[in-house]
Order: sequence, then C-alpha cells, then structure tokens
Amino acid sequence: MSHPSLLRLAPALVAALALPAAVSSAYAAAATTNTTTPSSGVSSTAAPAPASSASSTGTPVEEATLLDKVVIDDIPADQSVLPTRPSTSLYGFEETIKETPRSVFQVSKAQIDNDNIQNFTDLARYSPSIQRASSSPYSVPRIRGGAADTLRNNIVLFNTAVRPFNDNAWESADIVAGVPSVIQGNTSRTAGYVNYVTKKPFFGEDQTEFTVKFGRLGLHSETTYPQYAVQLDHSTELIKDKLAIRFSLLQAEADLYWGNAEGDSKDIFGAVSWRPNSKVTVDANISYTHSEGAIPNGINRLTPNLLNNWKYTAGTATPTFGGGDGSSPASPRTITGWTIQNPHEVSIRGDQTLYSDVADNDADEYIAQVITNVKLNDTFTLRNNTIFQYSDNKQTTHDFSYGGHVNKLFESRFELLSDKEFELFGKNIRHQSNSGISYRWLENTCNSAGPADLANPTPTADATQGGSLSAGAGLGITGNLFNRGPGTGTPDSVHPDGKHAIIYSPTYGWLTWTPTWGKEGIAAGSVAGQGGGLAGGEARINTLKTTNLFSEHKFDIDEKWTWRLGGRLSYVDDSITTNALTKRLVNDGFYPGLNTDDSATAWNGDINTSIAFRPVRWLSTYFTYDYNISSQDCGCCQTQGFTGSGNTLSDSYFDVKSELFELGVKFELIPNKLFASAAWFHQTRQIPAANLIGGDPSTYNLIYEGLELAATYQPTVNLALGANYSYIDASYEETGGRFPFSPLNSANAWVAYRFDNGFGVKANAWFTSSWNANNAGTLTVPSQHAIDLGVFYAAKKWRLDIDVLNVTNEKNWTPSGGPGGIILQNGVTPYLLPAERLGIQGKFTYRF
Repeated sequence: MSHPSLLRLAPALVAALALPAAVSSAYAAAATTNTTTPSSGVSSTAAPAPASSASSTGTPVEEATLLDKVVIDDIPADQSVLPTRPSTSLYGFEETIKETPRSVFQVSKAQIDNDNIQNFTDLARYSPSIQRASSSPYSVPRIRGGAADTLRNNIVLFNTAVRPFNDNAWESADIVAGVPSVIQGNTSRTAGYVNYVTKKPFFGEDQTEFTVKFGRLGLHSETTYPQYAVQLDHSTELIKDKLAIRFSLLQAEADLYWGNAEGDSKDIFGAVSWRPNSKVTVDANISYTHSEGAIPNGINRLTPNLLNNWKYTAGTATPTFGGGDGSSPASPRTITGWTIQNPHEVSIRGDQTLYSDVADNDADEYIAQVITNVKLNDTFTLRNNTIFQYSDNKQTTHDFSYGGHVNKLFESRFELLSDKEFELFGKNIRHQSNSGISYRWLENTCNSAGPADLANPTPTADATQGGSLSAGAGLGITGNLFNRGPGTGTPDSVHPDGKHAIIYSPTYGWLTWTPTWGKEGIAAGSVAGQGGGLAGGEARINTLKTTNLFSEHKFDIDEKWTWRLGGRLSYVDDSITTNALTKRLVNDGFYPGLNTDDSATAWNGDINTSIAFRPVRWLSTYFTYDYNISSQDCGCCQTQGFTGSGNTLSDSYFDVKSELFELGVKFELIPNKLFASAAWFHQTRQIPAANLIGGDPSTYNLIYEGLELAATYQPTVNLALGANYSYIDASYEETGGRFPFSPLNSANAWVAYRFDNGFGVKANAWFTSSWNANNAGTLTVPSQHAIDLGVFYAAKKWRLDIDVLNVTNEKNWTPSGGPGGIILQNGVTPYLLPAERLGIQGKFTYRF
C-alpha cells in the first residue's frame, strides 16, 4: 500500500497553525479571569499536600515526587484531566507536555478514579498513539503499530504480560510515542512506551482510601462471571515535613471471559519519602506481585466468514504423514500437516476459545527502586535512579506445553542536571542539560518444552470442544508425553536419526516426536539450538550488560525558540549459555558439534535534535528528528537468545535501526481549560524478529507514517471531556504490504459530568477501521466500535460507580497478545481473541 506523503498530511497541521487570531485574544482575556468553580468535581478526592516541591529555579525532581503538586485555578490537581503535571518522562527535565517536542499524553489520577481501566488497550481513550490491541489483561501496550516498553519512574521494566494488568503501584502515567530518549538507554521497542509514575506518600494529615471493585454481570451465563478486587491505600507522615510512608494492598480474584482463564493477583506496594533538608530528597518504593490463573489463547481456524459473521469451521483435525509407515520404531511416521475431517460451519461464541483444563500460569515479581536527588547549588542537581526487578513465572498451556522464565534486572543511572541562564549575542538563553551514565544488568533464563513443529496438534484443534485442548488427545496418546529422546535412558524412544524422539500412538503407530527430558538444574524440558522440531522451545540463560553514556541539552532562546540536542553511546556485552540439560547431552556425546556457549560485544547509540517555535503564548510548534541504533531482543524478555545457527549470536541483532521524523503543534486554546495537539510522524523501524518467527531483523523493516490529533477540555471540576484520532499506515518496506493488526483509522471520545448534588454520568466510545490478520491481506477484521456508559455518585468521603461496558453488546475481535506480543506464523496469526461482551461492573471507594 502506498504511504501518505508529508504533503498529504501537512494540510491538517497548516490549518491548525492558521487558527483565527481571535484565539489569542481569548487567551489573554481568560488568563486574567479568576474563574470560581464548584467545590465538588468529577473526582471527589481531596487535594493532598505534595510529597515534595521544587524550587523556583527549576531544579528537577524525579517523576515519582511530582504528582499532584499543581493547582489549576480552583481545580485541584488530582481532579484535573489536563496535561499540566510537570513530567520528566522523556528528557529528564521537569517540563509540561506543552513544552515537550514529542507526542506525549498523560493519564491523571482523576481519570483513573473516574474510568474503568482493565488493560493497556483502555489507555487508548487518553492517547491517539495507543492502538487497541489484546483485550486480555495479560498483554503489552501497543503504540503506533508496534509493541511498546513499560517503565517505572523512567526505567525500563521487563515485559509485564505474564501478570494481569493492575494499577496498585501507580496513580499516573505518561504515554510517549516514538523512540525513547537517550536517558532511557538501549531498547529495540522504538514505537513508544508507557511510563508509570508510582504512588508517593503525602506530607500532612493521614490519608486512607478503601476501594472495592465488583462484577461482572452480563446478558447470558457465558458473559456473567465473578470478579472482585479489594484495595487499601494508606499514607501517613512520621516526621513532620521530613519523613512519610505509604502502602497499598490489593487482592483480586477474577474469572475471565475466555475458557477457563483467570486473572487472580495479590499486590503489595510500599513507598517512603525522606526530606532530610532542603537540598536532598530520597524516594523509595517496593512491591511484590503474585498472580495465577490460565492465560487466554484465542480462536483459531481463521476464515473471512469467522471474522465477519462468527461462523467457525468445526471438525476433528487429523494428521497427514510422510516418512516411514509407523509399524515399528525403526520406521516412524513424520507428521507433515493437519486436515479437518468433515468440516462444517457452526456459530461460535466469544468465550469458546482454545483452552485446556490443566492450563495454569503462576508468576511472582519483586521490584525495589530508590530515587535520590541532591541539589548541589542553584545550577546543578545530582540524581541517582536505581532499580532491582526479579520475576519468575511458570506457564502450562496444555498437557505437552510447559514454559518458564526467571528474570533478574539491576539498573543504576547517575544524572547531572543543570539549569543556567545567560545572555549571548543579545539573546536571553536558558540552558538545561542532563548528562550521565547508566549501567544495566539483566539475566534471563528461558525454557519451554512442547512440540514446536507440525507434530503439534493443538494449533489446529477444534475450539468448540471446550477444555479438551491436548496434544495427547490429538494424537490418540494417553501415556506420558515427556522424557523421550536421546539421553533419557529409554532406547525405544530414540529416533533412528539419533536426534529426534519417537512415541507410540495406538491410533497412528510410531511417530517422530519432539525430544523432551525431565528437569535438570534450573531449566527443564528441551535442548537448545536444534530447530523447531527438536528444541521444542529455546532453553538458555542470557546475560546482557549495557553501559550507556548520555547527554541531553535544551536551549530556550528569548522564550520564542527552543533547540534541543541529545546523544547516547552504548556498549553492549551479551553472553549466552545453554541450560544444564543441553550441556549434559553434548558432554554425553549426543548432538555432536552443538555449541553450548557464545558471547558478543557491540557499540550502538542514538542522536536526536528538535526545534520548537512559540509565535504566541498559546501555541507551540516543533520538529523532531531521532536516529537510533539498538540491540534486538526476543520480544518478551529483553534478551536475544540464540540468533544464529548452531547456538550462536548474530552481529545483525546488535545493529537494529530506527529513524523518526515528527512534526507537531500544541495549543492551549483556553488557559487551563482546553488543550489540543496535532502531530505527523514518519518512522522506519524494525520489530522483534521473534514476533515473526525467526529471521534476520533487517528483513523486517517497517515504515510507519501517520497523523495524531487530540483535545482535552475541562472548563470546571464538574465537566471534563476529550477526543483523539489517529491515522497510522504501517507497512513492510520491501513489499509495501500493510502490517497486520494495525487499523488505518482509530478514534476515541469520552465525557464525564457531575451535578452539584454529587450525581454524575460518563461515557466512552471508540472506533477502529478494518485491519489485517495476515500479511497477505486476505483475512481482514471489519471496522469495529464499542460504547461504555456509567453513572456515579461522589460525596466528600465516598464514591460509587456503576459502569455498563460495551453497552450495545458488540462482537469485536482483538489480537491475542501474550508475553511476546503479537505473533505471526507463516504470515498469519494463529488465533484472535474476542473482546468481552456487554457487562456491568461497579466500584465503591471510601476515603477517611
């Protein structure tokens, strides 16, 4: 598909720049008016005392200490939905969204209090950059057509898709589209990121908030399932103006719409703010999350009639064979594919996804973070941001699919920030800079066992058969599917080629099989580096050490112009080793010549520049350029795994490029009441190759070009509304074909109004145009939409919300999601996940 050129999209920006001069007069008039607003608002939270403050000289404070520090006219900051909170999410400087020369959007506490946010997709109502991806709570954010990172107070975290979405640890977020700044370091997810701003303690009076969420009531039994969450959030000051603490506890039990999927979790969060003197601030947070329950898969056997009319091709899948005749271990059959016997179309419900009764997922995560700011003098501030993250998850999808990850992350970043004003050639210059060094160490142990080739019957199983997803059932085998192959001590399970396993099926005879073993060391199940039909899944321990040098500079010139320039230089040290099982097999003479270790080093970096012009106070225009080279990763654990043949690392995976051009304009049309923005972008980038099942990342160059429009209006605390629209064309550079899962057009709109007596109403609606489910464009999901309605009552101490989600009971499709994001196999997604149907949920909050 052809790409819209700059000339096609620029008129929207030109028209925006040509707004009537009357807006400038309105700005001046509004700026001098002291508007009185009612004492009750969309959110009923009392405005807290800030945990910290920054001096008038502009000394930056790390993001975790900034929330709720601003009062807009008579609207407390925690009731504002306008992007007025100073943020450090991009360059490390404390600046508002209006000043930032990128497409950045904020999620405020008022929006979290008011809205029903169940997954990353729901963040699309606040940002045109967010695309509607998986409706599962086990998912990753999707920005501008690609998988995105999640950050915690400006440090990149491991992938979150093995845990259900929850907001226990945070109360605000920044959504940044495009390449992360040089501060955040080396990442291949250059589509964008979501930066969570964690909760912080309040100084002053104790504050406690108790919240209960409950649901979900649908029109039918399959759309009605129990869900509840109980949360206790408490903050207290221990030493007046010096030391405060806060903790938040969450217990959630949730049956999900799809099969036997669940989203149960326990989350414990704690935070400390220490202000020993006027020059030093220390903010620490720690959390523990435990989650369990089967992760939803989706519906397979995609056809146009399924995507358009919900007609599923049912029937038993049976194998086709090559190789021997299966009569003896010496002549095993090899499965070459699967066919559907007696295919017939039936109506299918959205909850009838592929699942197994034995499916489960068990995940634990620990995070600890300390942010220290030391004001050296009126010009310089020293900051350190250090984080540790440990996660461990074990996932069973069916009787012959086991996976496990152990992730360990440590990062420490030192930043020297400066803020200096001077005069040059008669121009008043304000120079802000952020320069420093960071060190990031992560270790990932990855292992899975299961048939990874055509011997696997589960992708072609019949989704209408309930919880019967089973490799054994598909092959007619009732015995143990594990511990077969070379080195297992059972010679009758070793294939004549000495590499594969064999297994006996009473239905089909002797079959070539994926070799598997019992647990050894910290990994289990499979051998690394033997291809899909042998490994069953990669088994390795990957250690990635990255040192980043960075420097970002901002020059404000006479309050009209701003020029920025930044750069990053990264040294990457990557080492990988197979698991203990693979090493033993090689040492015992199996798989001769197989490599068990490799290492590589590389240099890469980033350079960016931007220019901004403010012709009038209410208008800012900008142009940004960014060229980024980073290391590729597998898409789920931020390490590569083996990328070359024979268990090696490929040089091309350390040279993944992204180039971004962005042109934008931001308006504060009515001061502190109406904010709007428009941005055009063109970016060439490469996506994680594992998301397309193998290959050199250079073959996955994608071109993204689009337009983003957004506006937020809040004239009083009683009324707030917003809307956004995006046109995003994502296509392969070589073929011009559209990349799947990315609709050309997306739109969102929301509104909330509260009457003076405390009652309120709210609504949210979204629309997406059609999108492809395969590379060829022969499987297309039609245009979709949904509307949510709600009512609430907010008193001084408590608030009750009742939300009717998907009120028109639309049948919508979403990508399946999962830890690795969206996966393509042979150019087609294996399955899609239906969105939830009409459902009623509630939330009760009491503050004391």
